Order: sequence, then C-alpha cells, then structure tokens
Amino acid sequence: MRIAIAVLTLVAGVPLNTWAAECTRPQAAEAATDNLNSWAEVHAFFREFAKCDDGAIAEGVSDKVETLLSNHWDELKALASLVAADRAFGRFVLRHVDVLWTPHDLRAVDRMAQKQCQRDAQRLCRDIHATILSLEPIAPDQG
Repeated sequence: MRIAIAVLTLVAGVPLNTWAAECTRPQAAEAATDNLNSWAEVHAFFREFAKCDDGAIAEGVSDKVETLLSNHWDELKALASLVAADRAFGRFVLRHVDVLWTPHDLRAVDRMAQKQCQRDAQRLCRDIHATILSLEPIAPDQG
C-alpha cells in the first residue's frame, strides 16, 4: 500500500500532505464566517478552518476583517495581542486586507494605521499600511 501511494505521488506530482491539508468541512466554515464579530472569533475560525480559506469562504472572511478594522479600530490592541502570539494568524489577517474592500474602507484603515495606531500595535499598523500600499491603486470614492 505504501508503495502504491508513493508511486501515485511520483506520477501525479502531488505531495502526500496536500490531501491532508484540504478543507474537510467547507459548509461549516462558510457558516462560521457569519459569526466573526471579534478578533477572538476570527482567530478561532483561523485555527479551525484555515485550510478552507478560499473562494466564497475567503470573501466572507475578508468582509469581516474589513468590518472589524474599519468600524472597530478601538479593538486593534486585541488583534495585536493575538498576532504577537500567532504570526501565522497575522499573515492570515493581512491576506484579507484586499481588493474586495471598498476604496473608502481601504483609505480609512490606512489613515488609522498611520495616524491612530496604538502603542502596542505599531508593527501591525506598519504591516497593514504596507499591505494596503501593495494593492492596486485605490479608486476614488464614488459619491
């Protein structure tokens, strides 16, 4: 059996751990995106469903990260604390600072990252700012 798996791996060119890293509960992950109302909940989602971060699920996470950063900037310290303890979670959050956001929210979060950063979150604010700068030019607000 091991030989058959090894041969399949060589022939298909797919590492064995690829199948182990697949999302096994996509419906649960998609439903969970509706309940991401705090950084602790986003972190719990990341720990349970990181392998499901694709397609509609990723879009749902981006929407919640956008809402948390743009409307709850005062909770940045909680995010910074989680990111300091779990760097992979920080990368996950920054992946969701993306072109799916409204230009208005991108600009607002960028301004806050530059001008209203809490002392304990300086590195995170620099990372948020750098991520926003790396996106395509932000279109002007419409209306």
